Amino acid sequence: MKNLEIIRRGRTFAQASLIITGLLFGPNVKAEKLRVVQDDSAQTITVFREGGTEPILVQVARADHRPYLHPLVAPDGKGVLTEYS
Repeated sequence: MKNLEIIRRGRTFAQASLIITGLLFGPNVKAEKLRVVQDDSAQTITVFREGGTEPILVQVARADHRPYLHPLVAPDGKGVLTEYS
């Protein structure tokens, strides 16, 4: 994926990040350049639009908690589609 810049923090890169980025690219969606950051200490994978500072998607997969996605920002950037429960 030439439109994807991956930044690794820590020793391993979760396979889930590939699933997440696959979900972001649909057949009818114009591909944007994205930056994916894995933070092993926080146990998160965060996706940003190129040049953006606010995440458009965060996967949290802590060892002591069920994995979840939050936030997941709407494609038009107007609102968050998930809520933390």
